[in-house]
Amino acid sequence: MKQLLISIIIPTYNRAHLIGETLDSILAQTYTNWECIVVDDGSTDDTAGVLISYIERDSRFKFFRRADDRTKGASSCRNIGFELSQGEYIQYLDSDDIISANKLEVQLEVLLGESETTCAICKWGVFDKYAAESIVKENMPYYKNWVSIKDFFNVLGEYGLYVPIHSYLISRNLVANAGKWNEDLCINDDGEFFTRLLLKITKIVYVEKAIVFYRKNNENGLSSYTNQKLKKLKYSWELIENHLEPFYIGEKIEYVLSAKKRIFEQTKEGFPFFFVLNFFFFRGIITQYYSKRIWQKIKINYK
Repeated sequence: MKQLLISIIIPTYNRAHLIGETLDSILAQTYTNWECIVVDDGSTDDTAGVLISYIERDSRFKFFRRADDRTKGASSCRNIGFELSQGEYIQYLDSDDIISANKLEVQLEVLLGESETTCAICKWGVFDKYAAESIVKENMPYYKNWVSIKDFFNVLGEYGLYVPIHSYLISRNLVANAGKWNEDLCINDDGEFFTRLLLKITKIVYVEKAIVFYRKNNENGLSSYTNQKLKKLKYSWELIENHLEPFYIGEKIEYVLSAKKRIFEQTKEGFPFFFVLNFFFFRGIITQYYSKRIWQKIKINYK
C-alpha cells in the first residue's frame, strides 16, 4: 500500500485531563505515516504541558496556538490546522474522542482503490468515561456504500441520524473544494461543513473493520442552550438548507425538517419567545405541533 501522509487535525481547549487518551489512540495506529496537528484555542489548564510531553516522545505530533488575530473557536482551529497540514488525506478528530488502532490503515487501503472524490466512513460507539465500555451503534442504516449522496441525506433525515466527524477519512482536495469551516458558528459547525463537503463527493465507502469512539459531552446538553446558541444553531440549519435546496427542487428536505423538529421538541418549553421570533423558519413544525395538541383536546372533550 502507498505510504501517503495523513494529517490528523485536532482543535483543543482545556482538555489536559482527556487529550492524552486521544493522542494515545493515534500513537497506537497501525498506519504510521501520519502527522498530528493540535491547535490550542487559548487553554488555561496544562494542555500545553501534555502536548509537549507527547512531542518529546514522537516528533509526528505538532502543537500550535491560535494567534490572537484569528477567530476563537474550534472551527478556526481546524482551519489553522488544515493550513499547516501537509497530508494527502485529512482526519478530523476532537480532543476527547478516540479512534481504533486500525482506523487510518483500513480506510486508506479502501480509498486508494477509489476516485479522489470518494470519502470513507466507519462504525462508531458512544462512551462516557472509558472507551472500552462504549455502546457501539450497530446496524445503522447508513452503514453501507453510497453512490447517491442525496439518498444518504434522506436516510439521515428519515431516522434523525448523524455521522461523527472522526468517522470520516477525506482526501485533501475534497476538503479544499468544500471550503473552510464556518468560523461564525459555535454550534453545529460540523454539520454545516460536512454538508458542503458531501455535496462535493461522488461516493461514500463504509469500512466495517474500523471504529471510532465518541465521548458524551454534558456541556452540549439541553441545559447548555442559550438564546445566542439557538440563534447560531438556527443559522447553521439555514445554511444547510440553502446548500441542499438546489438538489431538492420542489421536494421536502427531510434532513433539515427532522433537525427543525428536534430543535423545537428539545427547547420549546425553555425558549418559547425564540420560536415566536423565528416562526417563519419553524412554521411547519410549530403548526403541526399545535394542530396535534388542539386535535387531542377536541377528542378528549368529545369523549
